[in-house]
Order: sequence, then structure tokens, then C-alpha cells
Amino acid sequence: MLHLLRSVWNTRRDRSAVRPSSRRPCVEELEDRAVPSSFASMLHMPGQGEIRADLVRVNANLQSLTRALSGSSNTAATGDLKTIQTDLNTLSKDILSGNTANVTSDVATLLADQTTLASDLNTGSSPLSSRVQAQLTNLDRSLFKLSGDLTQFSPTVTGPGGKGHGHGHGHGDNDGDDDDHGKGGGNKGGQAGGLGAFGTTLAVARDIQSDLKDVNSDAQSLTTALGSNIPDSAKTDLTNIQTDLTNISGDITGGASITNDLGALVTDETSLVSDLNGVTISSAAQRLLNDLTSDIKDVSSDVTQYTKGLNTQLTSVQTDLMNLTTQLGDLKDPAKTDLSNLDTALKQLTTDLTAGNAILKDVTTVLKDEVTLIGDLTGTQLSGAQGDLLTLARDVAGLGFSDLIPVSLT
Repeated sequence: MLHLLRSVWNTRRDRSAVRPSSRRPCVEELEDRAVPSSFASMLHMPGQGEIRADLVRVNANLQSLTRALSGSSNTAATGDLKTIQTDLNTLSKDILSGNTANVTSDVATLLADQTTLASDLNTGSSPLSSRVQAQLTNLDRSLFKLSGDLTQFSPTVTGPGGKGHGHGHGHGDNDGDDDDHGKGGGNKGGQAGGLGAFGTTLAVARDIQSDLKDVNSDAQSLTTALGSNIPDSAKTDLTNIQTDLTNISGDITGGASITNDLGALVTDETSLVSDLNGVTISSAAQRLLNDLTSDIKDVSSDVTQYTKGLNTQLTSVQTDLMNLTTQLGDLKDPAKTDLSNLDTALKQLTTDLTAGNAILKDVTTVLKDEVTLIGDLTGTQLSGAQGDLLTLARDVAGLGFSDLIPVSLT
């Protein structure tokens, strides 16, 4: 039997072999790539498996975001994507060649590119699609983890003063879902390597956006379910709640703080519950009212947690600058002026963040000032300052990536 089966298989194989013309030659359509990738291979980077995986992940996330934005009319964002690809290739080549003197500058440049992209994507008249937002979040996370792992794994970059960068893991699955949370270990550096406070704050920002959509849906459904047979005061409350939601949406689009309008939303919801007390409403309306109360509480709780997370990250950034200043010691121009400019830019970032203003442009300015400083420090014995420069860049960028919802820190 086995002999017979072999004979039949060989016969079929031979027939296909002697009739090659049975398949017509054709041109296979390949997948479109808006960003040409000349990404350097990481297969021969000894002892750097984690960084190799980080670089591959960043590149994959960049390509996924490019596909998600395919056909977009935002020419600025298209240029940003190409710039990120070019600078990612430069970073990977410097790592491969062991040119660690350029790695810190490469990373700061790459993080500045990403904040510019985020800023350009959020300046459009229409909000980003959920797919684009998810892919942008994945790219943010992978870049943040790459910068943390470079500090952890590269002694030349970290230097004697770059201690305290424990190893953490925060792998994304590139599927566009926001389900890949990092787990940091050890001290502050380890948390940064594994996304830590940045990952938590970023996730909470996404939760706030989702909660606000739920509140808006609850309010509209409740208005329909209650109908007109309710006190005029309750009707006014419903109108006020819808106005509050419109104002919050305008705050987010315009980069203004949502704190005051969120407070008004909580007050108007409390007034609605009070005005409906003793009024007979349907069970469906009561469920919707309960849902509205619950979702507004969720928003308030998330905003509190989000604000706390941003405060934590801001404190880290301020500490990073103090450590860097100590490591660099007395400087001469132009590096001395660069450090002063960096300090001024960070103060402006702090001011805008405290006021609830959008900070992405501030973050980009800080990172570009840092790149200038690194360039003017070329040839200087940086010692531990190189690790501090990388840590500052990572923490500043993490603060910018997390700042998706403008909330006042006061």
C-alpha cells in the first residue's frame, strides 16, 4: 500500500513538473509602503538581544502606523514618519558599529521626532481614528522602552553616574490593541525600562477618553428615556450636562484644561439626581441614570490618577536636570549657554503642564535643546553625564507621550 501511495504521489509531482505552462506568469502586487525602510539588521549584535528586539519592535510599529495613516492628507505627518525612519536607521547603525558616542544624540533626536509627529497628528480638525491612535501609542511605548533599555544595557552610555537603571520588560504585540502593559522592576530606572509610570499614565489617558464617550452616550440615551414628563429643573440639568460634555470636547481639541468643565459636569449630574428624586421614571431610565453616575465617577477618578502620574513624571524630569547639571559641572560656552537654554525650556514645559496646556511642542523644544547640548559637548569627557542625558531625554519624551488629555496639575 505504501508503495502504491508513493507511486501516485510521484506521478502527480512529475505531471506538474512537465507542464510548467499550466500557470500563467503574472506580476504579484506587493504591499504598499509609504515609508522606505533600510532598517539595519540586528542579527549580529552580541549580548544585545533585548535592544535588538526593541529596535525591531520600533521599526514594526512605525510601519504599522504608516499603513494606518495611508492615504492621509496630513503631509506634515508623512514627512515626520520618513524622518523617524531615517533617524531610526542611523541609531541602529551606530549601535551595530559600536559608535556609542552618537547613541545618546540619536535617541534624543528620535524622541524629538516622535513628539513632533504626535503634535502634527493632533493639529487636524478631526480626531484620530482609534486604529491610528492605538498604533501611535504602540510606537510611543516601544520608543520609550528602547531608550530605557539602552541606558540599562550599554555601560558606555550609562557610565559611572548612570546607576539605578534596573531592568524591566514591556513588550508590545504590534496588533494595534492597547493591551501590552509594561512591568518595571527595581528602582526608578527599572520602572522606566519597563514603562512604569509612563505606561500607567498613558493607559489612564486612554481610559479617560473612553469614559467620556460612555458619559456622552449615557446622557443622550437618558434624555430620550426620560422624555418630557420630568420637572423643568431636570430638563435644565440634562441640557447643562450636554453643554459640559461639549465644552470638555472643545477643551481637549483646543489643548485647554478640562478640570473646570469636568467639575461642572459632576455638579450638574448631582443636581440631576437630586431633581429626579421622588419622580417616577422607568426602570430603563433609572439604569441609565445609574450608568451616568458611575461613568462620571470613573472619569473623575481617572483624572485624579492621571494628574498624579503626570506629577510623578514631572518630578522625575526635574530631578534628571539637577543630576545632569551636577554631572556636567562648570561648563564653557557654547555648552554653558546650551544648558541654560535647556533649563529655560524645561521651566516653560513645567509652566504649561501645571496650567493644563498642551506640552508636545515644549517637549520637542527641550529634546532639540538637549541634542544641541550633546553636540557641543562632543570631545568632552562626559563620564556619567551621558547616562543622565539619555535618562532626561527618555523621561521628557515619556511626559509628552502621556499628555494626551490636558488636565491642570493644580
